[in-house]
Amino acid sequence: MTNIYIPPELLREIISYLFSSAPGSPEIGSNKPSNTLSPVSQASKSLRAICLEIWFRTFYTQEPSDIVYLREHFPQSLLTWTRVVHCAQQTHNINSPAFWDLRGFQQLEKIRLDWLASWIPSSAPSRNPTFRFDSVIRELEIRGLDWPSPLMFPYIHSNFPEIRVLHLWQTRSWCNLCHVCSVLSFQDPCPKEVTYEGGFGLPLAYSRFLAKFEFLATVHIFVVARGGGRTTLSQSDNPNLWAGECDQCMHLIYMDDQFRQNYVEVKKGTNGFKTSTGSIYLRPPALEKVQWRFQEPEVNFSEFEEDSSDTDAEE
Repeated sequence: MTNIYIPPELLREIISYLFSSAPGSPEIGSNKPSNTLSPVSQASKSLRAICLEIWFRTFYTQEPSDIVYLREHFPQSLLTWTRVVHCAQQTHNINSPAFWDLRGFQQLEKIRLDWLASWIPSSAPSRNPTFRFDSVIRELEIRGLDWPSPLMFPYIHSNFPEIRVLHLWQTRSWCNLCHVCSVLSFQDPCPKEVTYEGGFGLPLAYSRFLAKFEFLATVHIFVVARGGGRTTLSQSDNPNLWAGECDQCMHLIYMDDQFRQNYVEVKKGTNGFKTSTGSIYLRPPALEKVQWRFQEPEVNFSEFEEDSSDTDAEE
């Protein structure tokens, strides 16, 4: 019988595909269970090494002390394996300052930050954790913010000034008309998604705060929406350039058609309200795409996981 030699690079791709196709496990966050590749890893020492490398591409942690354990037991992960670190802020730690020391991760590209507490006081030390890292972080994903106001962006900029892709997962949306975060309501049927090109589509306050992000090219906003509202929205029917406004403001304030027209022109960046230094509309200089994706309440956001990660990180 002739032995068939399979190059390690091809083996790595095969195992990586098997791993990415395997079902996930909610209790360990964005990574798969460590036993997902157990049958393959037991076949040989070389396959075990490949399995470890693939499994550690995403490192899920609930405590900053987990990083110390990783350094001591899997130093190779920091040097060459890990591409994504998923930090989950625990409910019992909301009153303790969080410091995530990710220095030493040489290949780190993306950070996912979850607030697992259903509600975090604005004064809680853990609301704005501090990060330190050696790599240039190109992609940031934030989940669990109960009140996604634009005041979060100075904090993000101080920690991640060079991101190119930003994912925000929210249960509410910031309305730039009433300056309140509200649960979205649309006329049935609810839209599934709306995409903007050319730097448009963000709430005005978001756009102004994000203007400091020199390299930001793509923003994904995943938000809960329900039916029963009066606002109609679709990719082909969007004359008001909807960008997070609540149903109440769309119904009441937009009754003043002159205001509506001026406000839409402001969102286009072409006219409308101005200051002594020019238009009040600012946006990230490299922004190319803004995508809003809507789902019903109590959604399991993990179904968006595959669509929102690898593809846009390469843009």
